[in-house]
Amino acid sequence: MTDREDQGGSRVDDEALARYVRDAVSRYEVPATIGRGASAPRRELGHSLGMASKAAFVLIAVIVATAVIRPAPFDQREGTNGSSALPSVNASPPAAASADASASESLVASDPAGPVDLGRFFWFNIETVGPCPPTESVEGMSACAEPGAPILATIKFEAGSLDGRHRKNLTFALEGVDQPADLRRARPSAFLGADGEVFYTANDERGGALRSVKLSTGAHTERFRSEELIQSAVYDRVDGTVIATLVSAGERRDRGIWRLDLATGSASRIIEPRTDLDFTLRADGWSREVFLTPDSRRIVSLDCVDRSCEARVFEAKTGALATTATRLRNEEVHGVTDRALIGLFDCPQRPCRITALGLDDGSLKPLVSPCAHGLAALAAGSGAAASLGIGAVGDSTCDTHAVLAVETETGKPRTAWIARSPGERQLQIIQRQPYLGYSAPDGWIMLGPGGGFKPATVDETADPILLDLVHGGVVALVIS
Repeated sequence: MTDREDQGGSRVDDEALARYVRDAVSRYEVPATIGRGASAPRRELGHSLGMASKAAFVLIAVIVATAVIRPAPFDQREGTNGSSALPSVNASPPAAASADASASESLVASDPAGPVDLGRFFWFNIETVGPCPPTESVEGMSACAEPGAPILATIKFEAGSLDGRHRKNLTFALEGVDQPADLRRARPSAFLGADGEVFYTANDERGGALRSVKLSTGAHTERFRSEELIQSAVYDRVDGTVIATLVSAGERRDRGIWRLDLATGSASRIIEPRTDLDFTLRADGWSREVFLTPDSRRIVSLDCVDRSCEARVFEAKTGALATTATRLRNEEVHGVTDRALIGLFDCPQRPCRITALGLDDGSLKPLVSPCAHGLAALAAGSGAAASLGIGAVGDSTCDTHAVLAVETETGKPRTAWIARSPGERQLQIIQRQPYLGYSAPDGWIMLGPGGGFKPATVDETADPILLDLVHGGVVALVIS
C-alpha cells in the first residue's frame, strides 16, 4: 500500500492506518474471558482481542504481525544505524526546539545536573490471559483459542531497566480464578517502586496480594496479603509504603483506602469506605483509581460509575477530605502533579480536550485539544511544575509526527520534537497506564513504535527514545 491523500488533504500512510485500527478496535467491549487488565493495552493484539464483529475481524487482520524485524537502533540525526547502547549520556543542552527545528538532532541528554544514568530508570508491561474454561465458546482470534490457553487466569509480566542490563519475564497463575466473572473490578495492575522494584497486584481465591520483582536481583516475592482484594495502588516514595484501595472479595464493595507497611506486612485504613456507590450495576459498573501527588501530600481518589466520575482529594497524612469534584468523565488520566490531575474529564465535543483538575478547588482548566488519536504523557517536574507531552495536536495540520510540550500551570505550548526519518515517524508517545509504565528523569517522556515499547507489526522497525520536553534532548533506547 502506498501513501495517499485523504479528502482533507493530509497524508495517511500504512502505519497511521494501523494505529487508527488498533485504537478503534481496542474500544470494543471484549468478553472477560480474554481480558488483560483494567483496560486492555492497544499493543500485542493476539493475546486479548475477541471478535466484536465480523468487520472488526477484517480490520484486525490487516495489522496482525507475522514477523518482527529489528535493526540496530537508528541514529536520530541521520536516520541510519547507530550504536546499540547508551548507559550514560553527557549533558549538553541542544538549541531550543521550534516548529522548524527538530529536537531530534541531538542525541545527548540536557540534564544540567549531569549525565543521565539509564540504569536508574525502568519500564514494565503486565497483562492477564484467560481464564479459559474448557467449556467456554471462544472466537478465532481470542487468546483462549490458542494452543495451551490457560484454564486459570494467568498474569504475564515483563520489566527491565532502560539501559538493558536488567530484565525479568514471568508468568503467575491466579489460584481458583477459572471463570471470567472472577476478574471483575480487581484485575491485576502494576506500578514502580524504588531502586528497580516493580509491584503488581494478584487477586485470587485466597484474597488480594501485592507482589514485587526486584530487577537488580530477579527476586520475586509476596509483599502483602489480605482477605480483601486490591483494586488500585500507588507507591509512596517518602516512606516506602503503598497507598491501596481495597474491595470485598464477594460483592466488590468498597473497603476504603489503606496504607500498606511493606516492612511489617501490616495495613492501616486512612480513608473510610463509601456506602453511596451503586454496586448492582454490570461487572465493570464501578471502579476506583488512586493517585498520590509527587510531594506525597495528597491522595486523589477517582470513583466512577459507568464512566460518570467523582474525584475526591484527601490529605495523605490525616485522611481528611480537602476537595471534591463531581460530574466528571474518565476517558483517560495522564498523571498527577502537586496541584492538578491531568486527563480527559469533560468532553464538550470530540476529540475530548485535555484538562487540569485543580486539587485545591476542584476546578477544570482546559490545557489543549488533541487530534482524534493524539497520545499524551505527563513528565515529572520539580514542585508544581510539569510538562505534558502530546502528539497530534488539533491545529491546522494535525501533524501525527510531532510532539508538543504543554506547561500544566500556564497551558503554554511549544514544539518539542519533530520526526524526520521514516523510522522516527513510527514513534508515538507511550501513555502510562495501570498495565504499562516507565520512569524517566524529570521533564522526560518516552516515545515508542506505535505507542508501545516494542514493534507490534512487521512494518514497525523503530526502537523507542527518551525525549526531554524541557530542553529537547533525545536518547535512543533498545528494548527487545
